[in-house]
Amino acid sequence: MLYEQYYPFKIIPLEYEYSGLEPEIGEYTVFFHYNEHYLPTLEKLNKLVGASPVLQNCSLEELTKNPDKDIARAAGSVFGHELYFSSLAGNRQEPSDNMKRRIRSDFGSMEGFAQAMKNAAEQVYGSGYLWLAEDSIGRLVPVVTKDHDTPDHSRLKPVFTTDLWEHSYYLDRQNDRSGYVSAVLDRINWDETERNLILSSYQPIDKSESYNPATLRQAPLQGTKHCGGRFS
Repeated sequence: MLYEQYYPFKIIPLEYEYSGLEPEIGEYTVFFHYNEHYLPTLEKLNKLVGASPVLQNCSLEELTKNPDKDIARAAGSVFGHELYFSSLAGNRQEPSDNMKRRIRSDFGSMEGFAQAMKNAAEQVYGSGYLWLAEDSIGRLVPVVTKDHDTPDHSRLKPVFTTDLWEHSYYLDRQNDRSGYVSAVLDRINWDETERNLILSSYQPIDKSESYNPATLRQAPLQGTKHCGGRFS
């Protein structure tokens, strides 16, 4: 679970070998994605936050909305990458009966869930992330964000994500991003996704609000000068 992480941010190890996602995602793709994209950004984030003691009271989630764009981008990249790598399973999994009930309640069927996620991914032009998030009234919704933006954590708790940047799939599939999204959905770590659902917490929102994934993008940047964090 990614929530309530604080500086210094620690490396999240892979739960599978680099080749553990084949044939859906190739060994070299996982190796370069993890070592050349995730790890350097984690190092950068620790340097940025290390140079600003007041930000060391801020959680990783809070830092993704920091007014300093360099910090927000680095934190968003770390948050997205860590949830992405933990969202994938080395062995194909079936969701539990409870997860199947949740999916069917919100999407009609497992097939409806997969199609809704694929449809949402198509709304991202260029780089970004596709998230499965739970809202404050318990609905599972697909959400998309651009670049390294993250969902509005006060209204939505991401429990699964797919990295839509080209480095996630180009070595394997060139420009076939839709095929990559389908492959990721076949490798969902349902145990971790369900754990994230159980551990999520919310802030109240307007229950009448429409949840169109095209409009549920990043939250406005919020000041995090005095984060309550671990000392609140």
